[in-house]
Amino acid sequence: SDGDSMNYSFGIKLKDPSDAPNSRPASTNIQAQAPAPSSRTQPAQNVDPKIEAHIEELLREYLQASGGEASSRNIGRYLAANAALESDSSSNNGRLGNAKRKTALKQLKEHYGNLAAFLNCKEDA
Repeated sequence: SDGDSMNYSFGIKLKDPSDAPNSRPASTNIQAQAPAPSSRTQPAQNVDPKIEAHIEELLREYLQASGGEASSRNIGRYLAANAALESDSSSNNGRLGNAKRKTALKQLKEHYGNLAAFLNCKEDA
């Protein structure tokens, strides 16, 4: 925490930080140090697996670049700086989208509510 009593961010780190800086293993596990999910946030049941994989890949990429540990605030900033992946039902057929500048953060919030909910629904988180 940065001393701000209103700061509710949480830290996230890779389960095996020794893998983070130089290599990118195929199945890097993400570990969340987060509060229990709130009852008002229910993740979508039918999320396109490509969208889920895109968000997970962005999280992995950022965690590896940051040495295996990052705050939720910085992860949110990173997701906001990256484009969303459009679903198969869209005209782009799963390619990165830039129409109306939909970001990966907006997509995560749309389908899961928040980062903690996304991580809590992952079996290997």
